[in-house]
Amino acid sequence: MNVPENQPEFRPTPTRSRSGWEASIKEFLMLFFAVFCGFLAENYREKLGDGEAEQQSMRLLVKSLESDTVQLAKTISLYNKRGLQIDSFINIRDRDFSKLENRRLFYKYTLMGLLNTRYFNCNQSGFDQLKYSGTIRQVQNSQLLERIGNYYNAYQTEILAQENDYRLWYEKTMPAVMQVADFSIFGGSKPGWISVFFPKMTLGEAYLPEIKMDSQQKRTLFGYAANIQIADEGYAQLLETQKNRADTLLNLLNKEYGFKGK
Repeated sequence: MNVPENQPEFRPTPTRSRSGWEASIKEFLMLFFAVFCGFLAENYREKLGDGEAEQQSMRLLVKSLESDTVQLAKTISLYNKRGLQIDSFINIRDRDFSKLENRRLFYKYTLMGLLNTRYFNCNQSGFDQLKYSGTIRQVQNSQLLERIGNYYNAYQTEILAQENDYRLWYEKTMPAVMQVADFSIFGGSKPGWISVFFPKMTLGEAYLPEIKMDSQQKRTLFGYAANIQIADEGYAQLLETQKNRADTLLNLLNKEYGFKGK
C-alpha cells in the first residue's frame, strides 16, 4: 500500500516488559535495604560505643568513691580523737600553768587537738569524667542520677562550707596561741603539724617554755577553742553522712553495672 508523502508514518511506541519493571523495583528495594542496614549498623556501633564509655565512666566513679570512703574513714577517726583532745584542753582552762604538769597538758592538747587538723578532699576525677564526657546523659536510672547528684552537691556545698567555718576559727586561734606559748622548741615558730615532737615534752621542764596568759587572753583563747569544738562536731557529722552516701552509691553502682564490690 502506498502512503501519501504528506501523511506521517505511524510507528508503535515501545513498551517496557513486566520483567523490566520488576528488576527496577528489586534494585531499588535492595539499595534501600542496604542503606537501611548500614544505618542500623552505624546506630548499633554508636550505642556500643556509648555503652562502653558509660561503663568506663562508672568504673572511674567507683574508684573515686572507694578512695573517698577510705579517706572519709580516716578523717572521721582523726576528728573523733581530736574532739577528745580539744575537750580536755577546754577542761584545763582554770589550772595553774606555772606548774610543769599543767604546762605539759596545755602543749599536748594544743598540738594534738587544737592545732592538729585534716580535711576531706573529695576525689572528683570520676565526677569530672561524667560531667565533661557527657556520659551522665546516658544514665537511665533516675535513682542513680539522684544519688550521684546528692553526693557531689553535698561536698561542694555543705562540707566545703563547714571547712571554711573551721578555717575561720583556726586562723583566729593560731595567733592567740602564739601570743601565750613558745613553740620554737618544736622546730619552728608555727605549731601546725608538729605533734610528732610531743615526746620531747616528757624530758623535763627545759622543753616546756612558760605560758604567759592574762585573763583576757585566756577568755579569747578558750572561747576560740569552744567554737572550734562546735565546728568539729558539725564537720564530723557531715563526713559520717557523706560516707553513708558513698557506701549507698557504691552498692547501687555495683548492682546497676555488674561491678564486683570491694
